[in-house]
Amino acid sequence: MDELFERWQRRQTNLGIRLEEMGAAHCDFRVDLGVRKFFWVDAQGVALAAADTRVLCSYALSDRSVLMAWANPHLDSEAAIEAVPGMRDRVDGCDEADAWQLAVQAADAAGADYVYRAPGPQTMVFLGLWNLRMALAESFEAGSPAPFVLKILISMEKLVVDPIAVPERLGALLANYGETLNQQAAHLYLGSPYFGPLKRVGNTMIGLGKPLLDVGRMDDGRRDEVLAQLIELRELWEALAEKEKPPGV
Repeated sequence: MDELFERWQRRQTNLGIRLEEMGAAHCDFRVDLGVRKFFWVDAQGVALAAADTRVLCSYALSDRSVLMAWANPHLDSEAAIEAVPGMRDRVDGCDEADAWQLAVQAADAAGADYVYRAPGPQTMVFLGLWNLRMALAESFEAGSPAPFVLKILISMEKLVVDPIAVPERLGALLANYGETLNQQAAHLYLGSPYFGPLKRVGNTMIGLGKPLLDVGRMDDGRRDEVLAQLIELRELWEALAEKEKPPGV
C-alpha cells in the first residue's frame, strides 16, 4: 500500500508541473459532469487546461463518511467510476487523510492519471482525471442545474417523511445542501437565469435546516411545514426542467 501512495504522490507532483507548463497551476476550476470534463479557467473564465473526469468518491463533513461514486444515488452512472472489487460502498469514521487514501485506491483501480480534491461546504469530492491537455478550442459552459437540484429535493422529501430519520442529520443535510447550491449559484451561474432560483432553493434549505440543528427535534407540525416547502421548491424546479425540454419531447 505504501508503494501505491508513493507512486500517486509522484503523479500528483507531475500534475502540478504540467499545470505550471500550461499556465494553469493557479487557476480556478470548473466541472461539467454531464460531459465528464474538468477545466482550469483564468480570471476571465477562459479555459487554459482540460481533462476528462469521473467522480471517485465523496467525503461528507457532517458525519465523516466516505461514499464511493458508484454507490452515490445523486450521480448519473456515466459520471462515476465503476465499482472496484474489494472496496466497500461506504466507509464511516474517516478523516480527510483516510478519504484521500480511498480516493487514490479507487483512482488506481480505475486507471486514472491524477486525482483532484474539490472542496465544498458539505462534501469534499474526489475526481479522477484522464487525458490532461491544453484546452485550445474547448470551453466550459455550465449546463442546467435542474437534474441535480431535483435529485436533492426528492431525496430530502423522502428523508423528512422517514420516521426514523435523525432531526440533527436532516438539519445538517438541508443546511449543507443549501450552502452547496448557493455556492453553485455564485460560482457557476452568476448572471444566468438559474441564479435566482438557485439562491431561492439554497436559502430556503438553509432556513429549514438550521433550526433542526439548533433544536434537535421535529414534531409533526414542523415536519409537515418542512415537507410543504420542499414540495413547493420541487414543483418550481420541475417547471423549469419542463421548459428546458426541446419541442415535441
